[in-house]
Amino acid sequence: MKIEMLVVLMVISVLLLIAIPNMAKNNEVAADKGCEATIKLLQTQVHAYEIETGDELNELSDLVSGRYVESIECPDGSIPVFNEGIVSEPSSS
Repeated sequence: MKIEMLVVLMVISVLLLIAIPNMAKNNEVAADKGCEATIKLLQTQVHAYEIETGDELNELSDLVSGRYVESIECPDGSIPVFNEGIVSEPSSS
C-alpha cells in the first residue's frame, strides 16, 4: 500500500514538473497575442476615426475620448506606440 502511494506521488510530481514550465510559456504567448489583437483593433479604429471625422488622429487617447475604444492598453498593461497614423508594438524599455 505504501509503495503504491509513493509511485502515485512520484508520477504526479513528474507530471507537474513537465506542466508548470509549459503553462508559464503559454501565458507569455497569450499576452503577446493579446497585444497583437489590440494593435489590430486600434489600427482599425484609427481608420474609422479618420473616415468619420475627415481629420487625422493626433493621439491614441482621442479614440477613448471619442468612444471608439474603451482602452488603448495591451493585456500586459503596456501602451502601443502611435506614430504618423500607424499603431505599433510598445517599445521595450
